[in-house]
Amino acid sequence: MNTRCQFAILDQLISVMRMIDTQIMFGIPLGSCTIQQSICDQMKTLPSMSQQDIRDYAANPDMYNVLKDHSQLRKDLTSVFTTWINSIQGNNTTWAMTTNWITENSTGRSMGMHNHTNAMYSAVIYFGEYDDNHPQLILYNPYHMSPRTMDVVSPAINPFNNVSYVAPIGEGTMIMFPSFIFHEHESFEATTPRKSFACNFFPTGVIGTGDSTLDTNWLQH
Repeated sequence: MNTRCQFAILDQLISVMRMIDTQIMFGIPLGSCTIQQSICDQMKTLPSMSQQDIRDYAANPDMYNVLKDHSQLRKDLTSVFTTWINSIQGNNTTWAMTTNWITENSTGRSMGMHNHTNAMYSAVIYFGEYDDNHPQLILYNPYHMSPRTMDVVSPAINPFNNVSYVAPIGEGTMIMFPSFIFHEHESFEATTPRKSFACNFFPTGVIGTGDSTLDTNWLQH
């Protein structure tokens, strides 16, 4: 094949690529915002548990409901989440905060990869002081964790090939994401503790349609 033919084929391929419209079929949302300093100040007074010594709910249920005596704070945070998620879903679903807890990492050990079950969405709030030693939360693309996924290295990162997402960290930062997303943070030099508030959300009331309808009031009987 001569050089002239090669250039002609290349021009044809470029023309075809310009005509191809690529769409994102399914998106996984992550919301982030800055909360009021007064909320951070309230959280600084709440009890925390060591990230390396997390106990079962049955052993210490109060540590998984640190807002039990702070109903207004729970309501305010739920309102922030509800406003965000309903604007994405395009409905008026009522949401309730379920488990909520504060972890403290004073050793610098990494946090193992995990996700949150028995919940639909989760949120993390950074309410303390943070520096460059404190690692950001890494969230992993579930499509790349599938055994059917091909691991192809690409120098150009985009939403279609991104393996992970590094979430922002800083006092007053709140991030929200689907609970099934696996996440972790790396080890760090513990000059000061790394603290964070986390919680889960679940919809309430009548959800779904037809034979997939769920009225959460039924669960009380």
